[in-house]
Amino acid sequence: MKFVLFTLMVLSITTICAQQPIVLNKSNNEVFAIDHLQHQYTVTTETLTKNDNEGTKTYQYPFFGQLSHLDVRNPLEIVLFFDESNQMIVLDNNLSEKFIVNFTIEYPEIDPIYVASAAKNFYWVVDGLSKQIYYLDYRNRKLRLISNPIRFQNHLIFSDANWLYWIDDNKVMQINKYGVTKEYSFNFFYQKIISFTGNQFIFERDGMRYSYNIQSEKEILLEDFNEGDIK
Repeated sequence: MKFVLFTLMVLSITTICAQQPIVLNKSNNEVFAIDHLQHQYTVTTETLTKNDNEGTKTYQYPFFGQLSHLDVRNPLEIVLFFDESNQMIVLDNNLSEKFIVNFTIEYPEIDPIYVASAAKNFYWVVDGLSKQIYYLDYRNRKLRLISNPIRFQNHLIFSDANWLYWIDDNKVMQINKYGVTKEYSFNFFYQKIISFTGNQFIFERDGMRYSYNIQSEKEILLEDFNEGDIK
């Protein structure tokens, strides 16, 4: 079974996560994102809209199914992934198509549930069948296995240019393109993890929301949380 892998962010805590270039807010069928240049992206049914200093640009994708993951970390290589059709679209900064990867045709041995940008022309791929992580070199058409099977919760996967992160019970795991892994344990009670951005996550406990940084091991109460921010 596949899952829609959106990173859910609470707008009232955006300043806490300001070092992260992606801010996604899922509300019904709409997704709002901001890249590190402060360009704004909105996803509605089969349409991606970008607002920047030059005005408004749109890209329509009527034949790909529901958008599962939007990656705007690199404004020159915007990644849209559709797990229903097993396809990835890469757009340039004008929302023009650079290329499309159909995993069913080009890499039939895997059934990806997460695809995101790594370095230029390289992409993280998590296979839903084997639960393993791959590193895709698109220019040379090479898909390289870099991990053993992993355990993860549906939306608790995150990646940047150098690492892919996931949460396994009370551990944050990360892996680089060479297959080198790191592990950070956290030993406290939580009822639900709301969002996850690699080195930091937001969790719920006894009706309150907290931010936790795995590097500093600091827990911060989010006093201004509004229950209506996340559905």
